[in-house]
Amino acid sequence: MSPQRVLITGVARFWGLELAERLERDSRIEHIVGIDIQEPADELERTDFVRADLRHSLVGKLVRTLGIDTVVHTNVIVDPRRTRRRSGPRT
Repeated sequence: MSPQRVLITGVARFWGLELAERLERDSRIEHIVGIDIQEPADELERTDFVRADLRHSLVGKLVRTLGIDTVVHTNVIVDPRRTRRRSGPRT
């Protein structure tokens, strides 16, 4: 398997930061780029940070220019306290 080049969206959020930190320890990962609108709380050693909105056309250009082969979108809500409660099935 050839070395991988990974782009992580939402790298300043919990899951994005966690993934970046784990990938940094994996020798098969050649290059990591993290995108978010704010900087990650922790210092990342091997991850290049790009301050950008995911909806910006820059993302597509980064993928092509850097030869990214894997994109991981981590902007997910996993905290049930931050979501609306459903009262029943949607109609």
